[in-house]
Amino acid sequence: MGSDDVFPRELDGLEKKLLLWVLPPDQPGYAEYRDRLTTWKVLGERPWGGGSLLLGPSASNPDVDAPPPHPVAVGIVEGPQGVLTVTVRELQAGQLECDITGPADRELDRSFEQLRRWTLSSWRPDTPCPSCGGPPREVVMTTVSGRMLVLALCTRDQRLWVHDDLKKMNIPLPVTGFYNELMLQLKIHDPGIALQSRRLFLDLETYTDAVLTRAFEAHNRIRNRVHLDESLVLTEERPASLLRRLGKMFG
Repeated sequence: MGSDDVFPRELDGLEKKLLLWVLPPDQPGYAEYRDRLTTWKVLGERPWGGGSLLLGPSASNPDVDAPPPHPVAVGIVEGPQGVLTVTVRELQAGQLECDITGPADRELDRSFEQLRRWTLSSWRPDTPCPSCGGPPREVVMTTVSGRMLVLALCTRDQRLWVHDDLKKMNIPLPVTGFYNELMLQLKIHDPGIALQSRRLFLDLETYTDAVLTRAFEAHNRIRNRVHLDESLVLTEERPASLLRRLGKMFG
């Protein structure tokens, strides 16, 4: 991992360990990514550095100027020298981009199994946030044919992601982009609210499951975080959300 690398090259042992770790083998949605990591070579890096690896078939040329695809898997490792962030981005035609940012050395390789680490890829509905251990807000969404998605929002860690039950994948979502769609759904134009994306978590209990579902569908229609060929069922406010709000009012 450095500017002196000669390309194409194989992933080194630590790179492969880190990248395969955020792509669990028991979740079918990550299988194609794992296959590419074990068969493709590192063709190059982004010109600005920062740990971005571009993988592809050995005879191809990397597209270093293509916009970075959005993440499909994220993990954090707290190593001896600091925090390491591991990201695998959406597979494009003939290219896979992965980011490993932070200190990575032999000591990390030796002590990997004993370190505190977490990945969003390991999360399942009705389980704690893998980062902070607290309970995320969960919004169950279904398509017209019954495919289930779960939108998860962690107020403590200030992250959100969507669980695709069909593929068993957890896709990270950008806070700002999602919040913008939420404000559009709520018709809020006051810049003191609409431009303060961190209010998503401060005001989370005031948003119903229904409006969060509508915001996700609108965001996904534009950004295509989860590939859907059908609409989500947009229901009225779910009872659980209403009970939470009533509890805050009268508790």
